[in-house]
Amino acid sequence: MFLKRYEPANSNLLRREMSDLFDTVFQAWPFERRPSGTFPPLNIWEDAENYHAEADLPGVDPKDVDIQVEGNVLTLRGEKKNEAEDQGKNYHYVERVYGTFQRTVQLPSNVDPEKVTAAYKNGVLTVTIAKKPEAKSRKIQVRAE
Repeated sequence: MFLKRYEPANSNLLRREMSDLFDTVFQAWPFERRPSGTFPPLNIWEDAENYHAEADLPGVDPKDVDIQVEGNVLTLRGEKKNEAEDQGKNYHYVERVYGTFQRTVQLPSNVDPEKVTAAYKNGVLTVTIAKKPEAKSRKIQVRAE
């Protein structure tokens, strides 16, 4: 005689609903970290003379940010410190990110890594990287003969 294991007709549905429930409950787990590639968010744009990288870094001390340009690769490293003491707090939702971060982006090949400046205002870090002189567009005069 063979014994058949009893399985309710909706066992896959129940399994899926339980999985969804755990995903929902632990989605905002207090110690969840964003992938390092998404913080800080960046905008990169250019004008005739420079490339500009703007990074949102609210609450980050500019002394805790390291900026490097090697060739045409820009790297931002730093740390957002959690100054508040978390003992006794019962979090319901956590989105603020603390800890170390690193963003690396490749810029066009015509950047001048020797001419880089940085400014920090209202939680936004702006890195300005000059274009090489030969990369700048220039108007060519046509001589009439």
